[in-house]
Amino acid sequence: MNRTTDAISVYLDDLGRMLAHLDPAERADVLGGVREHVDASLAELGHAPGEQEVAAILASLGAPEDVARASSGAPRPSLPDGGASSRPALAGAWVAPVVFGLTIVGIVGAPLLLPGVLWLTAAVLLGASPLWTTHEKVWGIVSGFVAGAAWLGLSGMFLLASSTCVTQGATTVLDGSGEVGASTTGDVVSTCDAAGPDVGGIVVLILLGALVLAALAHQVVLLRRGLARSAAQPTTGA
Repeated sequence: MNRTTDAISVYLDDLGRMLAHLDPAERADVLGGVREHVDASLAELGHAPGEQEVAAILASLGAPEDVARASSGAPRPSLPDGGASSRPALAGAWVAPVVFGLTIVGIVGAPLLLPGVLWLTAAVLLGASPLWTTHEKVWGIVSGFVAGAAWLGLSGMFLLASSTCVTQGATTVLDGSGEVGASTTGDVVSTCDAAGPDVGGIVVLILLGALVLAALAHQVVLLRRGLARSAAQPTTGA
């Protein structure tokens, strides 16, 4: 471990001890939400974090005792884009699974075009919900679009595979002097064989497949973050 990971581990250990009075499942949810927030903040840096950057991220969470006290019933931190008060309905536990489900159906059904409406619905929900940061929203929408386009390309390559056709028809026979000796005719026959593997095509398939997998992995990350943040919010109306 280096000093940056040590600082995070110490923070989480201190918070875990202060949450010892909570139910184990609830304690795990709180710690998981804090860890998700820290990981997301580190990822947004775009480079290896320094000690001061890690300290700033932990300071933004508050002291472990403050987080523990908030988790025990006091007001909790606001959502990433600060919109919890104005859009509470879009911060519920149902939002992240619905966005994820609609996005996946939209991606898988991209060749049918109609499910694209579902993806657009997911993009609107993702953009309007306060569960994600602006950075996460942008990449979530972009990754969904890229995955759908890549999957459409893969489907097209499989459905519209090229073929090679050979047509056989009349045959002319020459005699020994080179003169036309005889000509035979027969029925025209066309034989089509599937084209063999093409290196360029294989590379394209691999790249498109990698894009789809990377985009799906990003959607899973957004799902987990959305669930963690919605769970970290106080319930209303009860």
